[in-house]
Amino acid sequence: MAATVYLVRQLGTGGPLDAQAVSIATAYYKEKPDDSDGVKFEGALLNALIFVVIIGAMTFVLAGLYWLRCYKFIYGYMAFSVFSIFFVMGGTLFWELFQSWNLHVNISVFVVLLSMFAVVGVLTLFFMRMPTLVKQAYVITVGVITAYWFTKIPEWTTWVVLLSMALYDICAVLIPGGPLHMLVGLAQERDEPLPALVYESGPSRGPDYDLGNIWRGRQGSTNHNAVVDDPRQSAEFERNQSMEAPGASQAPEQDARTGVELQEIDPMIAPTEERSDEDTEAGTSTHPTQPAPTEDDSRGGHWRREWKEEDGFALPDEIKLGLGDFIFYSLLVGRAAMYDILTVFSCYLAIVMGLGATLFCLALYRQALPALPFSIAMGVLYYFLSRGLLEHLVVSLATNLLFV
Repeated sequence: MAATVYLVRQLGTGGPLDAQAVSIATAYYKEKPDDSDGVKFEGALLNALIFVVIIGAMTFVLAGLYWLRCYKFIYGYMAFSVFSIFFVMGGTLFWELFQSWNLHVNISVFVVLLSMFAVVGVLTLFFMRMPTLVKQAYVITVGVITAYWFTKIPEWTTWVVLLSMALYDICAVLIPGGPLHMLVGLAQERDEPLPALVYESGPSRGPDYDLGNIWRGRQGSTNHNAVVDDPRQSAEFERNQSMEAPGASQAPEQDARTGVELQEIDPMIAPTEERSDEDTEAGTSTHPTQPAPTEDDSRGGHWRREWKEEDGFALPDEIKLGLGDFIFYSLLVGRAAMYDILTVFSCYLAIVMGLGATLFCLALYRQALPALPFSIAMGVLYYFLSRGLLEHLVVSLATNLLFV
C-alpha cells in the first residue's frame, strides 16, 4: 500500500495508456468531468456490474478447470499472465519512474534486465522452491503494479467497484455455490495448494506451540486426549486406561502439558471452566485435568476441541491472503493519495482495523473468510469522513494555532 501511494504521488494518474489500462472497468461508461452526478453514478454502477460479472465468470472457469484437474493449463495461463504483468505493465511503470527521476537508461539493457526479472518472478511464483521472503516480494510486486494501473479508473467507478467487489467476495467465499468456496473446498479435499497467488504468513508462536494439525482439522490419535463425558462410560474408560501400560497413569499429566483436549459438549454452550481444587478432591471430576460432566454436556452430540492455552480462541499456524485483497486495499489508499496524505493515513488505519476484525473472525469461526468486506467498508467510510469532517477540523485548528 505504501508503494502504491508513492507511485501515485510521484507519477500521478495521467498518461496516454489510461484507456487501455482500465478498459475492463470502463467497458460501458467513460466518466467525463462535465457529466452530472446522476449520470456518473449510473454509469459507475453498470461498469461495476460488468467488472464483477467478468471476475465471477473467470473464477467459475478456474474452479471448473481445477475440478477437472487441468493443472498444466491453469498454471500455464497464470504464468503467462504474471509474465505479462511484469514485462508489459511493470516495464511501462519502471520506464515512467526512470523518467520522473531523470535517469537515462539504455533501452537494450532495460529490456534484458526486465526480461530476466519477469522470468525469475514466474519461476519463483509457480515452478521453483525459493525462500519465503523472495516469493512474498514478488507477490507484493505483482500487487503494486496491478494496483497502480487500477488507480487510473475514474473516481466514481472506483468507489462502486470497491463496494461491489466486497459484496462479491462475501458471496463467492461464504455461499456454498460460490466459486471461491468451491475452490477452497476442492483444495482442502485434495490436500493441495490453491491455484492462485496468495500471500502466506504465520503468526508469531512460542517454541512449544503446535496447533497446526488441529487448525486443519486433521484428527490424529486420541489415546490420551479423548475424554468421555457420559458418567456411565467414565469408569470403564479409566479402567481401560489403567490396564494398558504401567505408565498410563502419567497420561493426565501429559494432557495437562499439551493443553489440547477432545470433549463432547453442547455446541450452544460455552466451554466450561475448570473446577476448583476442592471439587477435584471431592471426586466430582471424571479426569484430574477435566471439568466434571454436566447434564447439559451429556446432551451434546458434536465433538469439539478446547484449547486451554487460548481459551478456545486460536489463529491457524499459517494465514493466507489472496493477492486480489492486496490489490483492492492498495487501490483504496491510492485513490486517497490523490487527495491528501491525511486521508491516506485514515484509510490505512481503517484497512488495518478491518483486517484485524477479519483475523478475529477467522480465529473464532476457523474457516475461510472473505478479507475485503470489513476493510473496504471501513476504508470507504473513513475516506469520506476524513474529507468531510476531519480535514475541516484540522484546518480550522491549524489556522487558529490550536493543537490537540
